[in-house]
Amino acid sequence: MFDQLVTIYWKDHLSPDGDYYKSSKYPNVVLYKSSQTFMNLQGKPIQKHFRKFTSDSQLVILHDELQVDLGKFQLRKPGTSARGHNGLKSINLTIGNNYWKIGIGIGRPNSLGKASDVLDFVMSKFDPKQLEIIDYEVFPKIVSSIEKLLNETQNEK
Repeated sequence: MFDQLVTIYWKDHLSPDGDYYKSSKYPNVVLYKSSQTFMNLQGKPIQKHFRKFTSDSQLVILHDELQVDLGKFQLRKPGTSARGHNGLKSINLTIGNNYWKIGIGIGRPNSLGKASDVLDFVMSKFDPKQLEIIDYEVFPKIVSSIEKLLNETQNEK
């Protein structure tokens, strides 16, 4: 999904630099795609990369969100709960909770008999219709929200 977000919506403003994409439109923005490990273990890789940047940098984490319906997303401020999301908990343990969260709705499985049902649901691939919803309905709104957040942040300085 990250590659889609970068190549479709910000391609005219980004240049790849190893694991990062740097923005010409927003010079203080660096997008990093972490793929070296599972989401549940993202704390240490994110800590390693994020500490390379200035202390006034803001981190924004995009993650799946069971509590939000497919086709919707939720922008949450720094300091908000991980809501049981193990990836966010991992990040909180290593760098604290001072980052923005964008929960991309995946909805909930129809039956929640066992914990393994949720795990299987979260780890499954999106079907083509779901991908279309995320790519063409959700991502444009996420990009707009991120740009609004960036513009507000730049205006505060």
